[in-house]
Amino acid sequence: MTVSRLCRAVVIATILVAGIASRGLSSAEASPTAAPETETCTSSVGPGIAPPSTVPSGVPGFHASWYGQSGYMTLCPGDTSTATVAIYNSGSLGWVRGVLGQVAYLGTWNPSPGQDQPSSFGGDGQLGSPNTGWPRYNRVASQPADYVGPGQVSWFQFAVKAPQVPGTYTFYIRPLIEGAQWMEDFGIFWQITVPGAMETSSWTRGVYLQAQVPATGLTAENTRLVSVTNSMQRTTIQPSIAWLYTGPWSPDGSAVVGGDRSGHSYVIWPDSLVGLPAQTAWTWTDLTAVTGVTAGSRGGAELWRANARTGQLITRQVLTNIQTQSGAVASPRGDWVSFSTSVPDFFGEAVTASTAGARVSSGAQTQPVGWLPDGRFAFVRLASGAWTIEVRDPGSQNATVVGRFTDLTDALAQPTANVIVAHDIRTNRLWTIRDRTVTAVPLQSPITGALTLDSISRDGHTLSFSQPGSGADQRTGIVDLRSGAVTFMCDAGCLRLVIN
Repeated sequence: MTVSRLCRAVVIATILVAGIASRGLSSAEASPTAAPETETCTSSVGPGIAPPSTVPSGVPGFHASWYGQSGYMTLCPGDTSTATVAIYNSGSLGWVRGVLGQVAYLGTWNPSPGQDQPSSFGGDGQLGSPNTGWPRYNRVASQPADYVGPGQVSWFQFAVKAPQVPGTYTFYIRPLIEGAQWMEDFGIFWQITVPGAMETSSWTRGVYLQAQVPATGLTAENTRLVSVTNSMQRTTIQPSIAWLYTGPWSPDGSAVVGGDRSGHSYVIWPDSLVGLPAQTAWTWTDLTAVTGVTAGSRGGAELWRANARTGQLITRQVLTNIQTQSGAVASPRGDWVSFSTSVPDFFGEAVTASTAGARVSSGAQTQPVGWLPDGRFAFVRLASGAWTIEVRDPGSQNATVVGRFTDLTDALAQPTANVIVAHDIRTNRLWTIRDRTVTAVPLQSPITGALTLDSISRDGHTLSFSQPGSGADQRTGIVDLRSGAVTFMCDAGCLRLVIN
């Protein structure tokens, strides 16, 4: 994480649990978020973002450092505002206006709208961009002074035009020497909120794991748990704990489960941290209790239920028909568990089991994908090269096919939302399945690389995901399942974003 990203963290407010705000934003172009409806609209600009305390200087060649910018915007649909960003010449060569190979520009950048791509926020009227006076559709601004020498600051200004569709958008830029090279990428972006009646429901808060600086990976020494809201407010939760996993959220979204690397798990309430009996994959049975599967004292697995406010163990039942607790997840009623017999290089079977001794197999070439709110079990089946998503009562062999796909390899169901999200792992196409209605998600920007589906919001409108990797390649994001807007929430060692 760069110096500028750390300094920009001071503008992010903190909520939910007292702690330290963090920064690590990156995003695609749009994601509608919750906001109160209003009869009138007034555009405004937030406070400016201060420069870092120190920046590099005299680096051989062309180089640049972010040096502060104007604030994030709330714009009425179609309104225009002026954005300003200060870019420090940290190199050894000067920037000369009008001379190809020496003149500094701001260009459109990743992830939104993408490198050299036209933007919906401004342009020259070419390739679908609005005509806001930019030098070109993919060149946001050029240096205003004739010459910017080493150690000097150039103040770039450009117009931003709000889309007509309400939502929360982000827009990325990067400095370059036109005809020569791109200069440093500091993740410079503006968050642009367009209020409106569409913003009636969405996710409200989430938690994710983040590697602390330097981002050397998620290890016991440097991993923290961060809460985030849909307005990008962030709070570090209990930084003294070496966190390992996150989620799920309670049925009302007021508390979340988390676990540490010492074998303990907790319910994290806004006003307290409650220790649970063991580290396990907990499921909320209701607002007062959680249920999970953990290792038995004599081998095998046990089903535990605990009070979510006190951590007191309520029941403890042996699962004689399960040999391992790894990957086992309790049903929303806490009476069945699901797990997979798959091992590396072997696609096994999805199994449900109960404390009464029942064990029901979904058959060969199946994989569990979760539970629905009504207690039905969901799984994926591969047969003759085709993929189906099926649901059934946990104690029954009979299943209902709710979706058929050609290249499907993944899906997600959760007891908090009555929707299944299907995912083509090779192309990252997404679909929603509500009852038996299959709808393609109209992704506004492609998602490249490996994708892990993390959670679905309680209203069923938002999907969170992670992209495993190493260092900065580890990142989390969300997809609005109605509009297809993709927003990257955090990078530089972030995983397991769980939203409510």
